[in-house]
Amino acid sequence: MPELSRPTVRVHQSFIAAMAEFHAEGRGSAEDSSMIGSELREFTRHWSTPAGFADYVDWLRNQSLEDSPRPDGHVPSLPMAYHLDITSALVTCDVDNIASRKVIERNGGVFADQRSGKLRFWVPTD
Repeated sequence: MPELSRPTVRVHQSFIAAMAEFHAEGRGSAEDSSMIGSELREFTRHWSTPAGFADYVDWLRNQSLEDSPRPDGHVPSLPMAYHLDITSALVTCDVDNIASRKVIERNGGVFADQRSGKLRFWVPTD
């Protein structure tokens, strides 16, 4: 069953395959303002080697740290929210991203609403 887990280098090959599928769908273009699009543009050249992918995984894991640099409007990842006594976090996915929706729902996500092509769910942080 799909579940949320901390980033790990063990998924390198399946991650590369998934990113190739996104790229084949046209994701990563300058018009793609999604997180996946942004990461495809910024990190694709690093993902091909084990060392480059390990650096990417470290960058992702560091997103849970309070003082890590992140884009405007972004906050530390869910582990930090739990330790701040935040009981649930808003998680979004594209309306047509069925796989992400299933993962969110299987991890306790409760549908809130749909806005600007995004489904919004409240997910418990514990």
